[in-house]
Amino acid sequence: GEEKHVERDQYGFKMTDREYIQRYREWVKGHKKKSEERKAKWMEMFRKSPGTSYLASDKLKKLVRKGIPDSSRGEVWMDVSGASKKKAASPGLYSSLVDAAASGCSPDAMSQIELDLPRTFPEHTMFKGGVETPVMLSLRRVLVAYASRNKVVGYCQGMNFIAGIMLLFMDEERTFWLLCTLLEDVLPPDYYTQDLSGCNVDLRVLKQMLLKRHPKLMKRCEEAGLGVEFFGLEWFIAIFSKTFPMETMLRVW
Repeated sequence: GEEKHVERDQYGFKMTDREYIQRYREWVKGHKKKSEERKAKWMEMFRKSPGTSYLASDKLKKLVRKGIPDSSRGEVWMDVSGASKKKAASPGLYSSLVDAAASGCSPDAMSQIELDLPRTFPEHTMFKGGVETPVMLSLRRVLVAYASRNKVVGYCQGMNFIAGIMLLFMDEERTFWLLCTLLEDVLPPDYYTQDLSGCNVDLRVLKQMLLKRHPKLMKRCEEAGLGVEFFGLEWFIAIFSKTFPMETMLRVW
């Protein structure tokens, strides 16, 4: 009975703020025509540039900045990031990592993954049924396979949210390869190491930008004893997937 009264966004995330819900509904309604127009432009580009030849299109950057249609999001993420090539170069690797998970994944990483699984979007329609639901089983396999592949990083809190978002738009093997590409080729190499040194660099950059652009805000934060890591660490470690509304986060991604 309670679920009937739950308001959700178009991705399945629970919304609780009444004012935000109202604004969101109006935005979706007003944005529908624009979304359809953008989707038509993407389809036209795919038609003119079959396969992955669209990556060379002069329209790609502009279209990405205006928003990728949900129906093509997984495919575009895979192609643009280079994850499609990475996957094609190692056929069968994901399956073998999953099969050897018991010996390949360190006990520490395994226990942290088990702790974090139930904390991953517990109020989302797909994730809220417990750790044995299909999407949770996929998420566990992806995280364990990555921890087996990259023993230096293993598993770090935040990866569960990143992989969880990816699973909303693609199957688990593609999610694994996109996660590999993100952590190994897109982000700085020390982003998820023990001391989070790469992430700390981003926090220092954020602090400098805020001091320059929003000195009053930084003054208030300092008066309250809040460093940028108080809010910024969660932004960066989960790449905004745990903090921003889904629509905003997808534009950043």
